[in-house]
Amino acid sequence: MTLRVGLFGAAWNGFAHLPAWRALQGIEVSAVCTSREETARAAADRLGIARSFWDAEAFVADPDIDIIDFGTWPSVRLPLIITALEAGKHIYNACPHAPHWAGAKAIDNAWRRDTSATAIDAFAQHLPAHRQMKALLESGYIGQPFVGTAHFNLSLFNAPNKAFPYNWFAEPQAGVSAVRNNGSHLLYLLQHLFGEVAELVADDRQLLKAWVFPDGDMVKPETNDFAAVTLRYACGLLLQLQASWAMPVQAFTSLQDEMGKAGRGA
Repeated sequence: MTLRVGLFGAAWNGFAHLPAWRALQGIEVSAVCTSREETARAAADRLGIARSFWDAEAFVADPDIDIIDFGTWPSVRLPLIITALEAGKHIYNACPHAPHWAGAKAIDNAWRRDTSATAIDAFAQHLPAHRQMKALLESGYIGQPFVGTAHFNLSLFNAPNKAFPYNWFAEPQAGVSAVRNNGSHLLYLLQHLFGEVAELVADDRQLLKAWVFPDGDMVKPETNDFAAVTLRYACGLLLQLQASWAMPVQAFTSLQDEMGKAGRGA
């Protein structure tokens, strides 16, 4: 039996998810949906996909699609995920999974009323290095962890590019932030390694006030690009987490170099 996949969004879905789907046996990526006819047809042609959609409602209801991979704005996809679940579709819901807590609960409630299979794409726990970390923890090799730090910092918009497919991260209605995007990937891994969080305190804010493009155009983002969180796990571990998409890469590299020199006694 072949399961037919529809890609909702052609940016990251086309770059990263499409090759993964095509590597699986019994899977055919048969459709792609974007917001406009011209972009949908262009994406289908560029990616080698047979069918293109620009009517999202028709896309999620199409009987010839079994699985929908949602990779668009969380605020846009929320009602469509619920519609797709009610239509019996299987769902792959890209991170961040919902624009807010109420939306996440709405998706969860719709899934519980249905028999569809659903998945999210925060699977860092399956990387070989992280599997080894889990094995070392479970074997007691490193003893009982009591304090730690975890960083997931990127430099996405310090030198922005107009061709970057995620410039919509500036939009307040998009349902994104550094803690929802970077932080959620990291939190799934940390929960896998250390168990449930008992309590936390967090500072979620914006550091980079403007994105200045090479041609002088500027965007003033209305989303938060930095979060610092202190987590206390039920196992007793106290962990400091930092997530940002506005970490200056050069500054971070310089910090690593200085730490290396200090370690060598330079």
